[in-house]
Amino acid sequence: MRTTPTESPAPALQPRPRDAHRLEQTSVAVIAHAGKSLDGGLPALREALANAGFADPIWFEVHKSKQAPKRARQACKEGADLIFVWGGDGMVQHCIDALAGSET
Repeated sequence: MRTTPTESPAPALQPRPRDAHRLEQTSVAVIAHAGKSLDGGLPALREALANAGFADPIWFEVHKSKQAPKRARQACKEGADLIFVWGGDGMVQHCIDALAGSET
């Protein structure tokens, strides 16, 4: 004997708005190397982030890349959901190492 399903079919999937991921993020942090001047330096970075919808991130500037891990951990403690690292390869690697295993 054949039975008919009692549940209604699942609704069709709707495309996700392009910026829907921002709704999920509650806090963004930036760890920036103060000495980097690529494409306008830190003022241009702040402007680019503001134009992308991140007008008031948690902001840290470091003068040496080896200072970055401490700031990355501090950003986590302050509740950052996303950490943007602006610097060279070494600085990025220091931050990755510091945050490995965290939920950020």
